[in-house]
Amino acid sequence: METFLELPFGIPSPDTFRRVFERINPKEFEQCFQVWILSLVEKLGVEVVAIDGKALKGSYDRKSQLKALHMVSAWSKEHRLVLGQAKVHAKSNEITAIPALLEMLDLSGCIITIDAMGTQKSIAKKIIEADADYVLSLKDNQTLEDSLTLRYPTLHQQVKNWFETSLSLGFKNVEVNISQRVEKGHHRIENRKVYTVPVSQIPTLYEQNDCVGRSYR
Repeated sequence: METFLELPFGIPSPDTFRRVFERINPKEFEQCFQVWILSLVEKLGVEVVAIDGKALKGSYDRKSQLKALHMVSAWSKEHRLVLGQAKVHAKSNEITAIPALLEMLDLSGCIITIDAMGTQKSIAKKIIEADADYVLSLKDNQTLEDSLTLRYPTLHQQVKNWFETSLSLGFKNVEVNISQRVEKGHHRIENRKVYTVPVSQIPTLYEQNDCVGRSYR
């Protein structure tokens, strides 16, 4: 802290920090933070933004019967920076919090990645309206009415069958990019191999017009 501030009387006590934080107006702080983040996004050239939801450890209160605080965050992995957060309300879920988070940020030109929870037509539409692109996960056990994979259950199966067949044939006559990475973490070694192909390489998918020009993983 002494690197950034002049502290002639030493580092303040925890109680002093608490009193300072209590006086900060949350709304005004949020507005200032967003302005600062937008300037960073522009200067740093953020390209990929990962959106994910997490429960904050230790934020629950058993005595007051309050559940842990659940937040949805936008994360720039290349810069290791949280670009914004939105609270998931107690009687709601991430699907309502993600659009609110998207509205907070200027994501023009970015690629947004979201796990299967966010594979919703309404969320995809909002990303496109923000002049951004997306990579969404297809999952075979979605349970949400607006989910692309529940309303169009054959989409996941079609993509899965095509990849399994093409892989067995060595992707013959297919335009494919393969990326492989080995990572160590959480007491294990992960070997990840990603196959990327244009949608045009895959035979016509069910309701393909809903995802023309977009990417699915």
